[in-house]
Amino acid sequence: MSFDLPKLVYLEYSHCALGEYLQVNLESLVEAKLDLWLERKVDRLDVTDLITGISNVQTLHLSPGSVDVIYLHCKHGLPVFNNLVNLSVGSKNKRGWKLLAYLLKQSTKLETLIVKDLNGYTGDVSMPPNKVKVLHILGYRGTADELKLLKSFLGEFKCLELVQVDVANAAEDDGIILQIKRELLGVSLPSKCQFKVNS
Repeated sequence: MSFDLPKLVYLEYSHCALGEYLQVNLESLVEAKLDLWLERKVDRLDVTDLITGISNVQTLHLSPGSVDVIYLHCKHGLPVFNNLVNLSVGSKNKRGWKLLAYLLKQSTKLETLIVKDLNGYTGDVSMPPNKVKVLHILGYRGTADELKLLKSFLGEFKCLELVQVDVANAAEDDGIILQIKRELLGVSLPSKCQFKVNS
């Protein structure tokens, strides 16, 4: 497959990962949304050219499947994302958290990070020094394990100005939401950081 679209500014690509991307010319791309998955019929997957081709984006959205595919099949490593300021990721396992750490390292201008779920985060993957100012956690359920993971995860970000936690639909009970808010208010954050909990 080829992407010879030098004037394209927004790409939403949902497809099985391919063995080769012959040409990826997306030099004007500002925002990309990737939903990649593995297909058993495709041999020798390599998404390096695709990821390099979108590395100029300012905003990048990665589904959990995309995170897995990129971690396993970006054969020549991640490029530097010189313009990336907004990143949204989903992860269901340790590979995803390792990729997030690598993305943070390769994205020195990143300011906003949206994490779609803390699922799979174990705290044993360290995030590199970063300049993330806004951290948005989606799908928070308020379990004791999740609170422990959130506290550990927040400790990895030293420049935070805003942390927003969105409670999952399953936890939308006024009593549970109040309990979650009380527990989260006890989380240690940088002094200038605001903390919001939404349901």
